[in-house]
Amino acid sequence: MYYYRESSAMPSIQSYTIMEPFVVQAAQSLIGKNAVIETVGDSLRGRVMDAKPDHIVVQSGDSTFFIRLQMIISIMPD
Repeated sequence: MYYYRESSAMPSIQSYTIMEPFVVQAAQSLIGKNAVIETVGDSLRGRVMDAKPDHIVVQSGDSTFFIRLQMIISIMPD
């Protein structure tokens, strides 16, 4: 998320990351297992390969997906 701060000096951009430790913990518990990840745009079924504080990595078929945690609605073991 970005926002602009106005002042008489040159405007600056600041970024914020919303940390959701319970979502990260849930995703980490599924590393190496199949899961269904529902996002705001679609759902994806595949093997959770990695989980970081801001994204998870999912292998589905021959494709690798990097999904931002902020976009995830639910994670369910498959």
